[in-house]
Amino acid sequence: MNLVRRYAMNLALVTILASTAAVASANTVFKGTFDLPENAYWGNTLLPAGQYAFSVIQQPTGTSLIRLQGSDVNAMVLGPAGGPEAHGINCLKLEEVNGMYVVRELDTRVTGISFRFAVSKAVRNRVETESSNAWRTVPVSGF
Repeated sequence: MNLVRRYAMNLALVTILASTAAVASANTVFKGTFDLPENAYWGNTLLPAGQYAFSVIQQPTGTSLIRLQGSDVNAMVLGPAGGPEAHGINCLKLEEVNGMYVVRELDTRVTGISFRFAVSKAVRNRVETESSNAWRTVPVSGF
């Protein structure tokens, strides 16, 4: 019995240390703010219109986490591992999907990468999947 407890305790300790090391090696590559003029989905999170701050955190695995903070929102969005080169400006690109905006792209001049996001299945079920091809660009201030 003591051997099983000791093994379980060691396993828990190794798991905690490994997760701490992964978080410690993450690197914030970009911080910014934006003023969202309309409600919009980013991943599964509905962002009300308003001011937001965000951080792009590069994980050791190559993926990115985007931490969003607004007046009523504190969320994390999983970003893709990287995309094509950014278009030279810091901005969010929103696509209108049947009257509702979704965040489809984040361009960051500092990182030189354009992060592209798919419309999640949960959001697709809430709004029609037919796109009106209406795009809106929201400027991002980086710091």
